[in-house]
Amino acid sequence: MLTTWSTNSTVQADPLRPVRGIQFKQIQYVRSERVPDVSLEIAILRSFRGYTSGAGDALNRYYYSKVDLNDDSQPDALVYLVGPYFCNPSGCPLLIFQSVNLDYRLIGKDLDYAFVRFGQDRYSLGSKVPAKALITGKAVADNVAPENGIVLKPL
Repeated sequence: MLTTWSTNSTVQADPLRPVRGIQFKQIQYVRSERVPDVSLEIAILRSFRGYTSGAGDALNRYYYSKVDLNDDSQPDALVYLVGPYFCNPSGCPLLIFQSVNLDYRLIGKDLDYAFVRFGQDRYSLGSKVPAKALITGKAVADNVAPENGIVLKPL
């Protein structure tokens, strides 16, 4: 079961685009958080130490949802980054942060759809979702576009 901490309800959202023929059916979309999380922003910036002020800063944004991925009753965070600094022709990164006390620790990063598994007190990125797979379940980000999301300001 995927427990979410979102104050946002399930929403009508633009469906996820098919990638490599992967189809998304019977997806319940949960809107991303709309309020910046300072602790999470610090953790994101620790993961991208080279991120400094420059052209296009307003286009570098993040989306996040807090979910319990490992059944420890703590809100972990799924973070999707967009913008010219973070994205490349292969895609934009999804970061997985584990909640540790009042901080976040980066435990996974991927640029493609992949299975994430929790075992032996840690997460691991598994194999990529095969082409033409059928995905059902809950999507914890919605309407991902450069004009949406929360602006990520460099330190």
